[in-house]
Amino acid sequence: MGQAVGDLRADRLRQRRRAGWRRRAEASSLPEYLGRPFDPGLSWDDVAWGERWSGPIVLNAIQTVADAVTAADNGVEAIAVSNHGGR
Repeated sequence: MGQAVGDLRADRLRQRRRAGWRRRAEASSLPEYLGRPFDPGLSWDDVAWGERWSGPIVLNAIQTVADAVTAADNGVEAIAVSNHGGR
């Protein structure tokens, strides 16, 4: 019986999470949702500022050769190349 009660609780929790995800998805448009994790105010000056940190700098989602060269010129030690355009 203990396992059955645990399974029932886990199922209810999953249902609540899904309902919350649906509400959040319905409350915003796709462009709003996709734009949230990105800060349009970031620039190469922010990367150069990171050189003051003693650890390695790795940039994610580099999309062009020019950006890769600029990253290297700004002290970036590794990049992750994006082939999906931010989707």
